Amino acid sequence: MKLSKRIFIIMTFLLWGLITVLRIAFHQAWFDEAHAYMLAQNYSLIELISKMNDEGHLFVWYLLIMPFAKLKLWYPYPMQILNWLFVLIALIIMWRKAPFNDVTKFAITFSYPFLAQLPVLARCYSVGVLFLFVLVSMYKNSIKYPVAYAISLIICANTSLMALFGVFPLGLLFAYDMIKAALRNEVSKRNFIISSSICIAGVVLVLWQIGGAVSYSVPTNMHDFSSQFTKYFYFSGKYMLANFYNEIINAGLFLYTIVLLFIKDKRILFFWLFTYFAMLYCFLFRYAGASQHYVFFTIYIMLAYWMLFNKVEKNMKSVVVAEILLCLMFVGQIFSPAVKNDVFFGFKAKTMADKMLTIDNMKNSRVILFLPKAESVVPYMENTGTEFYLYNWALPASNCENFFAFLSLNTDAMYMSPTWLSRSISDDKTNYLLIPIIKGDDTFAFEDRNYKLEFIPVAKLPNNHKLFRIIKHTKT
Repeated sequence: MKLSKRIFIIMTFLLWGLITVLRIAFHQAWFDEAHAYMLAQNYSLIELISKMNDEGHLFVWYLLIMPFAKLKLWYPYPMQILNWLFVLIALIIMWRKAPFNDVTKFAITFSYPFLAQLPVLARCYSVGVLFLFVLVSMYKNSIKYPVAYAISLIICANTSLMALFGVFPLGLLFAYDMIKAALRNEVSKRNFIISSSICIAGVVLVLWQIGGAVSYSVPTNMHDFSSQFTKYFYFSGKYMLANFYNEIINAGLFLYTIVLLFIKDKRILFFWLFTYFAMLYCFLFRYAGASQHYVFFTIYIMLAYWMLFNKVEKNMKSVVVAEILLCLMFVGQIFSPAVKNDVFFGFKAKTMADKMLTIDNMKNSRVILFLPKAESVVPYMENTGTEFYLYNWALPASNCENFFAFLSLNTDAMYMSPTWLSRSISDDKTNYLLIPIIKGDDTFAFEDRNYKLEFIPVAKLPNNHKLFRIIKHTKT
């Protein structure tokens, strides 16, 4: 490697590291991050695996953060560092193994998924992307190293549903190649049995976690999906030229990819189209999705070209055109408006927790959460003695087995049930209600034939929330 190229790569990683570390420093862990942490803290591994059906994810990320969660160590820094390292290793693999031009690699490195989303949000997706990169880098040698490939398949499959969409077609192709190689005596019986056993065990493990119908469904429609998708990757109306650029590049790349893969490699075409339509089905009929899910559309098309370019002559005109389009797609994402917004997510959990702790009697009190996103406050106050309960569940927030059911409740505070709320009130602690701001700052009350609950405003908090002290009166 030439010295100038080595310096360019080093400077690229230094700049990427500086930007992402600064973004993490200003990011306060939000609901999804806190929820995974609380589950890892309060359940055993077997209990977690059995609950993945409700979570819509798989267990690897929870297992990785479990030691830190169990020991209550420095939340959220251990899981943020771990997550950041996964993305760093994934990018190192891409720069070393991916058959792309350095300009394309630079655009990928500083695009929205790899600059603003994956390294900043400590979720299950980064470790999945890391193992997807491992799988595609091993793709053409999968039969040469079948056991290592099978292990990578199973680890990747158990990171998230988004990664599983890619693992499934890769697993089918691997199984086909292994059977064919075994019939031709191109793979040893020992490696065939071991790798097959690993894959079968992995399938059983995945089915154990997400087999059957999940207990929630939050579908969308094509119009809403398109609106949600484009708001992360397109600009506002005054930037019509930028939007036009992205539409042309994305549409052109999509159509060109279908034609090129159909001509060059139908196996890779199968892989890419399966991931594309599996995600489309998921977002339209099962779960509406958000930016952390939509980025996999761009990741999977990049992985498809990674596999293709490893098999064909890179100087072919058709391949050069494909890489130019791919590079231009990621260049468009460098300037995505989501790069500036998603790091904050509009919910300042640590700021809220710090302000709550300045209130008298807050420590060793009980706080009832009205909306699940307020669960992001809980880990920041885990060593203060404060209890957190969920409205109408009458359970500690850490024991919410299916937060999607909680999400489906009426989010209008004026429809709160005093009977439900009273079940979560402690008789020997000071009780508070953490709730989105209700119009007016005066004391208000709810009552039914059994109880009257008075709410006295205590503090206005960030994220448009307010803390009320609860006084319970039992009617005779």
